Amino acid sequence: MAPEILNGQIAYTREAVLQTDIYSASLVLWEIFSRYELSKSPYDEYKPPYFEHVKENPTMKEMCSAVCTRGFRPQFASHTDPDMAELISTIKDGWEEDGAVRLTAQCIETRLAEIINKDEFKTSQETSFSSNNNVKCIKLSTGNSNLAYEQ
Repeated sequence: MAPEILNGQIAYTREAVLQTDIYSASLVLWEIFSRYELSKSPYDEYKPPYFEHVKENPTMKEMCSAVCTRGFRPQFASHTDPDMAELISTIKDGWEEDGAVRLTAQCIETRLAEIINKDEFKTSQETSFSSNNNVKCIKLSTGNSNLAYEQ
């Protein structure tokens, strides 16, 4: 659940709700990725997100403390393949504390298309992924501020 929902500070506008969906989609991508077995790297036994920070079946107060106050996010396995760095970066960019600077769905689609279309991800069958080639996503970090742009 997105930090702004957990701490009760969401403005229920269309844009704010879309940004909470991006946070949730990033959690789903983490769930998929955490179960993905690379040929050289076995995946770990499943552990739920935040397992090292909260007890099983945590309360909303415990989750708010872990996600909002302490800023925890699910962890990636230590043996993660370096070729997956761009995917990990995309997932983490969807977990930004401030919903206003999270990636948009279109930006995530563009990044995933770029990742999938790289040579190391192509198989003997041609990969097909629709994408708007006019959209480029840029993530800038400046000190304590993070800015996400679409062009």
